[in-house]
Amino acid sequence: MTDAAWDMLLFLALAACEQREVTLGDACQSAHTSPSTALRQLDHLCDRKLLVRVPNPADRRSHLVAITPAGLGKLVEYLDRLSAASAWSSPLAASVVLA
Repeated sequence: MTDAAWDMLLFLALAACEQREVTLGDACQSAHTSPSTALRQLDHLCDRKLLVRVPNPADRRSHLVAITPAGLGKLVEYLDRLSAASAWSSPLAASVVLA
């Protein structure tokens, strides 16, 4: 996964936790890359069913983007694995386990 995709996933996961709607433009800005790269990554994440893009009912000219339950589940699963791996590699964690 690219940094742009990762940034968007984290941004949209936080928005979901805060029950905030995110426009397509805001999602692309969260990627900190060119608009074309951000849109390409967003399309890729939508194709993988990690994100969903829907028309904005409040503004027919724009779209809203959200993380899907599957996308949030995969993100949480990845962060859990990352946390477990870093805990085992931490000297403090090793000293607690060995004590």
